[in-house]
Amino acid sequence: MLASIGGEIVFLGLWLEKEADEDEIKVHLSNFLGDNRLAKLKQKWGWRILMAGILAEVVFGAGLAALDVWANANHKKHEQTIENTLNEVLATGILKTNQIPLLLSNQQEQFQALNNKLLEVINARAPRRINLDQRNNFIVLLSDSHVSKIALPVVVGNNDSETENYAEQFREMLNAAGFGMDAPQILPQPQQDIIFVTNQIAAAVPPLGEYSTQGIRYIPGLFPRPAEQKQTQKEPDIFAVLSDANFISGKTTNPAAFMIFKATPNNPSGGELFAYHPTSDPNAIVVGICTALIKEGISVGFLSSKGILPDGQAGFFIPQKLY
Repeated sequence: MLASIGGEIVFLGLWLEKEADEDEIKVHLSNFLGDNRLAKLKQKWGWRILMAGILAEVVFGAGLAALDVWANANHKKHEQTIENTLNEVLATGILKTNQIPLLLSNQQEQFQALNNKLLEVINARAPRRINLDQRNNFIVLLSDSHVSKIALPVVVGNNDSETENYAEQFREMLNAAGFGMDAPQILPQPQQDIIFVTNQIAAAVPPLGEYSTQGIRYIPGLFPRPAEQKQTQKEPDIFAVLSDANFISGKTTNPAAFMIFKATPNNPSGGELFAYHPTSDPNAIVVGICTALIKEGISVGFLSSKGILPDGQAGFFIPQKLY
């Protein structure tokens, strides 16, 4: 806004200067004869163009300043709406259908940004590891009684010792969280579409189990990475393998089985709400697990299940690490 006011002052000053020049020229009419007339006409049109440019600068400056003020006001209003909704949800413990779009879009944006940060700091040289804190916290996040749990396969294509070790660590963590191959293959459709919300989670964590290849499918030669991808590009630690293209593109309106709603920056108390959506959709279950993985610092990507898993199934793919 200050830049706009400054432009207006300059505009006024130049205008007054031009008026003074014209008064002076009226006294000397000989200046408009011969070549001097053409020079004066150029000066006159040059001044007009200059004025038009300065006027445009003033108008655009004022417009952009007003737009910025409007955008900031709407952003704060949006954040306050989210905050009020979070408080209401926490008071009842249930997320209503009409509240889902607002919180879901906010959650997706936050976790996409977090996942992007994880991708930025991936060390191409260091082997992947799931440390004990990541494992235990992941299990606790998915320990709620409202978590839908089914048997989820882990797929490995081209591999080496690093890929195999990481796949076994991930398989053990999934097993301990209740997604082992002894879990149900399919779940019945819930009678009610309800999302349960809490801000407190706690659970007993089973001790670290043995690493094993049981529950890991090997598909020699499977290399779903796009052919045009350069080796310098970052790649996620784990891929979610999904049969629903809407989940892959992020355009689905179907909530994931597990979500985390973070408080907005304006909330001095901070905090998080953990949301559990009972579902029979394996895609929603896998995407919910991805939320827990990102929360624990494990980057994820998304792949179509075509050529990897039977139709309608979902699971995970461990890519061979790029060096």
